[in-house]
Amino acid sequence: KEKLKKGEMTFRSAQNILCLKWKDRKDVTMLSTMHERPDFEEVISQRERSRPNPKPTLKPNVVVDYNKSMCGVDKQDQKLSSFPVMRRTVKGYKKYFFISLI
Repeated sequence: KEKLKKGEMTFRSAQNILCLKWKDRKDVTMLSTMHERPDFEEVISQRERSRPNPKPTLKPNVVVDYNKSMCGVDKQDQKLSSFPVMRRTVKGYKKYFFISLI
């Protein structure tokens, strides 16, 4: 098990599948069949764009392509993951609603 510092990356590639581990705030692991070797791209984050002198950060192209194609779809999943109780109560309300119809 490798301990990476922020911005470091390790990868393995075999049979047209790339396995990548990159350290941002947390470890990011990805599998890709689109990329043979990861390259770094300079990206300016939303937070940095609002600052007077934005500093670009280096991200692997696999992560950049994933973020472009997802367009924020998984942000709701990220937000809901910290509230498992909310998901259970919504299911409970659905159950009580259907019981009341009977």
